[in-house]
Formats: sequence, C-alpha cells, structure tokens
Amino acid sequence: MTADLTAPGPPTRRSASLRVTTAGHTTNYLRHAGFRVRKDARDGTALFDADATCCAQPDRSGTGNVSLASSNLPSLSVRHYAAEVWVADNGGPHAYDSPTNHAPDTTWAVDALAVSPPLAEPST
Repeated sequence: MTADLTAPGPPTRRSASLRVTTAGHTTNYLRHAGFRVRKDARDGTALFDADATCCAQPDRSGTGNVSLASSNLPSLSVRHYAAEVWVADNGGPHAYDSPTNHAPDTTWAVDALAVSPPLAEPST
C-alpha cells in the first residue's frame, strides 16, 4: 500500500508522531479499532485522531527501519500477523500478540515519505 504520512500537528507526548493516509485518498486514514488496523474516513473526533496516530521508534530488529507504537496505547506496536495488521503486545493474550517473530513483524520500511500539513484539531 502506498501511503502519505501526515504530521498530526504539535505532538504532546512524542516528537515523531504521524498519521498514515492512503495515497490519493487523504480523508482515509489507517487507524486501530478493536486492536485491528483498518482504513476509515476521518470523522473529526479526538478518539479517531488518537486511534490514527502512531509514534515512530527505532525498530526492534536492528535493521535501521522503524517500529510504530500506538499513540493512545503506547505499549502496543503496529504488527503484521497472519496477513492482517494489528496493534499488538509482545506476549499478550491474543494470537496476534505472539512473541514469535514479534520484532520483525513490528518493523516497517519507509520507502517514500510525503508530509502533508497538520490536520485541524477536532471540534469539542
């Protein structure tokens, strides 16, 4: 999937936070819901924005790529598992939390980066 990384504005907890949109569809974001990562249209709520924000960290497999931690569930990382994408723990209660291959499954290569302007903050 090609993606644009959208800076979510001034980060409050980490300096390298981002949101991922699908290329050409800048109103659709990857976000987690029920621990599953999926593509949804932005609804303008604070919960959606938190679910769609990840924090880049050094990768866990030492390859020089990145791992992505969930902004609102910072102990969980974006992981591909069984041809699906989840926010997962290393050794948690779900199958996708399996410690087997956790480091490589939570490592992501960024081939191209397009930074968009920050999103407007949701209305309260």
